[in-house]
Amino acid sequence: MYLYDDPSVVPVLPAPAAAGTGGYFTDGNPATSSPATVLRSDFMNMIMEELLNIVSAAGIAPSKTTYNQVLSAIEALIESRTGNYALDTGVANAYVIALNPVVAAYTNGLLMRFKVAHGNTGASTLNAGPGAISLVNDQGGALVNGDLQTGTLVTAVYDQATNSAILNSIVTSQALTETVANTLYALIGGSATQLFNAANGVAGNNVVNFSQSFGLGQTWSNQTASRVSGTVYTNSGSKSIAVSINSTRNSSGTGFGTMGQLYVNGNNLGYSPAAADISVADTISAIGQAFAIVSPGETYEFTGGGINSWWELS
Repeated sequence: MYLYDDPSVVPVLPAPAAAGTGGYFTDGNPATSSPATVLRSDFMNMIMEELLNIVSAAGIAPSKTTYNQVLSAIEALIESRTGNYALDTGVANAYVIALNPVVAAYTNGLLMRFKVAHGNTGASTLNAGPGAISLVNDQGGALVNGDLQTGTLVTAVYDQATNSAILNSIVTSQALTETVANTLYALIGGSATQLFNAANGVAGNNVVNFSQSFGLGQTWSNQTASRVSGTVYTNSGSKSIAVSINSTRNSSGTGFGTMGQLYVNGNNLGYSPAAADISVADTISAIGQAFAIVSPGETYEFTGGGINSWWELS
């Protein structure tokens, strides 16, 4: 992009003629004696100045032999202003910023980023040029004391439906009740249901309540003194637990002896120790380990065998 440099040009931009009624170009029609549109210097100077101002704003030196300078300038300006923010010049609860470029009216989705100069003490407004509008949290609720801290950078988006500026960051006024929070949790299928007790969620939500994850905040405890063979126990907590039992099978004479069996929800998960047929009269002792993960609400029971130790992660 370059200034027109024909020898017939003048060195100073001429004052344009007074604005007339706007219209469109025409080639004219000799058959009807309709004249073609006259292309005047005012119009050409306007176009040239508009394009050169874009190039200059990006710090690019105009060149007569480069034909993508306007494009390069637009890309550079967008890149350089992506992280820009305005300074708050208002007062607490009534924030005022000057956007660049200036906006004459709020449009749906308009992004407004500014640095807070005054911490808020309650419900607030934002004036980005076209007038003051409500500044709310991303649930549409009014701000409360401390939502905006002095010196922080915040981003808000204009929502035409509510005529308000909605903050994109999480603030104090967004505290949720347990009932509301449960709608943010998604049920994890498959084996992961053994690890998480997450409530059914709303379609599209993918949040897991990691405070309920298996092993987090849990410790191993020796339950040998409080657990008895043949008694059904229930995991009444909100997390899965692990059960580890060390047992002994004793046999005197011939046969299989007494083998321990671990059940979860009535399902036999195996024998500990495993069976071994003693075909001749003898005395034999074998030690084995039984282990299971028990989900919330499930029952567990150990029968037979001698319990050496019973540990639970809960």
